[in-house]
Amino acid sequence: MQLSVVVISINSPVLLERCLAGLQEVLRDTSSETLVVRRSSLPGLPSAAETGPPAPLPPDFRWLEAGEADNVPAQFARGVAESRGEIVALLEDDCLVDPGWAKSLLAAHRSRQEIAIGGPVEPGPYRRSRDWAVYFCEYGRFLRPFNGRSKDLPVNNVSYKRERLADFLADSPTPDGQTDSAEFHAAFVHQRMLAAGLGLWAAGRMGVRILNAWPRSYFFSIPFFHGKGYAGKRLAGVTSHRKLAYAAASPLLPAILIRRIWRRVYSKDRLRLELLAALPWIATFYFSWAAGEMSGALFGQGHSLDRWK
Repeated sequence: MQLSVVVISINSPVLLERCLAGLQEVLRDTSSETLVVRRSSLPGLPSAAETGPPAPLPPDFRWLEAGEADNVPAQFARGVAESRGEIVALLEDDCLVDPGWAKSLLAAHRSRQEIAIGGPVEPGPYRRSRDWAVYFCEYGRFLRPFNGRSKDLPVNNVSYKRERLADFLADSPTPDGQTDSAEFHAAFVHQRMLAAGLGLWAAGRMGVRILNAWPRSYFFSIPFFHGKGYAGKRLAGVTSHRKLAYAAASPLLPAILIRRIWRRVYSKDRLRLELLAALPWIATFYFSWAAGEMSGALFGQGHSLDRWK
């Protein structure tokens, strides 16, 4: 069973090198390939032709240059399309894989029928409350323990059986008759699998750790555009009355989402003090997200997902 690992490079060269060094260790004794997709316009990242890939490298490494306008879903789609393995795994460059990541991933696919199998996303050694806030908002629901049947999987630590994945890639046509099949939106792929009666599976030993830091400006831009893109895609084709009702309910989202993440983290009996200290930043994140969802409901997704780079 061959494994293809698609890594999206959207952060610093240091994070990418750490990610690849970890993959080099866990993929050493597996039949695998690693594809890194990045845009040369990233600060501090000249093109692959100028510098070559960073070292050390996993086996069967390939470098894919993304287009300047490609967002993260488009980069994932490019990597998936170019990959050859029976199993395709998706990572981002700020992920450091656990030592048993590849073996756990492949063992889960051999023993389980689910198309999509993901794993836990653990925090890095954060010192600032705003870094903890981004972790809790983006990944807190995948904090260990995270194992068994699930209604959600992380988009940056997930894998698929290739032979059945294609059935869930293309969205329904938009009002102009187009689809975004050139983009891979894992969250919507997972929703289509659940709607088809198929389960998602979390393999508890298939873990990654997020090694990143986020500026203050992150809270006032990225959650807004992600929320706008999510609502715009989710509500494409529904009636105007339903869109208005969705927008009217958006101000309730911060309270609902904060309560949800609070219950999830407290139920796992971990990181409670870190969660408490991060609450002001968490509230900022979710107010930004809610404003984005309201905008997406009223005006559509527009070019909001283009900002996911």
